[in-house]
Amino acid sequence: MIELTLEELYKFNVKKHKPVIIMTGLPYSGKTTLRKELLGIWRDNAISFYMGIRGDTISSDDIILHYGKDNKISYNEAWNKKISEASAECKIALQKMLNNRDLDFVIIDQMHTNPSSRKKSLANKPKWRKSILISFKNPNAKEIENRRSARENQVINPYVYHTLKQKYVKFNPKEENYFDFYVRV
Repeated sequence: MIELTLEELYKFNVKKHKPVIIMTGLPYSGKTTLRKELLGIWRDNAISFYMGIRGDTISSDDIILHYGKDNKISYNEAWNKKISEASAECKIALQKMLNNRDLDFVIIDQMHTNPSSRKKSLANKPKWRKSILISFKNPNAKEIENRRSARENQVINPYVYHTLKQKYVKFNPKEENYFDFYVRV
């Protein structure tokens, strides 16, 4: 397993390695922000369009947000009603994306709270795809407050956040050596 810097990740040859990228971190740690940055670098620019780079993302948050908007309910209400179903939808989508040779990269923007959930996401990864784990540090109180205020109507219940924080197991490269690359953010 090779550790990459964030700069090396930005320059990663997705056309050659066709990575599946698993993000692990608590809410408000920056997963979605980095996902959008990577999409801008790897997919949503003129050079990538010219080179034919294609990629996709999976995010249970996106499913929950759409569900909340469609049903005119808050993010918390949608999360409470839809989180299990959204996670199941993500697993199905992941399997389709992993085996799609036309996709140069797949980004999984979910918490992956423990080693078992991270490993399960790679269970059916084809050998021709490389795997990258991006591990986010736990946000401090000021970062949480800043990110909460930036998210319109996407604020996680403090009790739920506390429960997730208690269950979260940080990435350990010595124990989780089934990834090809990893990045610490």
